Amino acid sequence: MINFIITTLFILFVVYLIVGVNKQILDKNNKDRKKDEIID
Repeated sequence: MINFIITTLFILFVVYLIVGVNKQILDKNNKDRKKDEIID
C-alpha cells in the first residue's frame, strides 16, 4: 500500500513538471507571436 502511494505521488509530480514546462514554452511562443504582430 505504501508503495502504491509513493508511486502515485511520483507520477503526479512528473505530470506536474511536464505540464509546467509545456506551459512555459506555450507562454514564450505566445509572446514571440505578439512581437511579430507588433512588427507587422
